[in-house]
Amino acid sequence: MKVCILGMGSGDCLELAKVLNSLLHEMGDDVEVVLSDDIDVFLRYAIKKTPALLVNDVLYHNEELQDIDFLRKILLQARKEKDYYH
Repeated sequence: MKVCILGMGSGDCLELAKVLNSLLHEMGDDVEVVLSDDIDVFLRYAIKKTPALLVNDVLYHNEELQDIDFLRKILLQARKEKDYYH
């Protein structure tokens, strides 16, 4: 599973990283949460507001990232997809 936060390292980005790391630990997954400020990635995904989140190259953003249950759901789904395809 690939988890990448797109942002400039703001408090919101760091808080999202903390929450994601906690959820991944709770799920027993040893996945690194990467923080990227790569402008080419921002342009590729047309990011207008940060933080944004890429999980297995699927973009999630804005208010969705404030909901811990939503984050847990997308991480669980990404884990199932990883297990299915690999």
